Amino acid sequence: MKEHHHILYYNLLTACKLNDHLADIDQQAQELFFRLVKQMAEREGVTEALKALDSMAWVGLGWKDEQYSQSDNGDCQ
Repeated sequence: MKEHHHILYYNLLTACKLNDHLADIDQQAQELFFRLVKQMAEREGVTEALKALDSMAWVGLGWKDEQYSQSDNGDCQ
């Protein structure tokens, strides 16, 4: 933010609102991350039924989705 949004950064900093703003952005990012992981798990069939039937497969699929969601897959710049 400091590098790309100078005015907003300094306005928030001088108004003592920078930390609150950054905490809000972090919260939004975490919510988006968990929503995307949930959507990917649903798409891949990672369900509680699979967990009960084959826990190792459930863990493997969940791990794959989390790794994919955290990787740089080239879709974002």
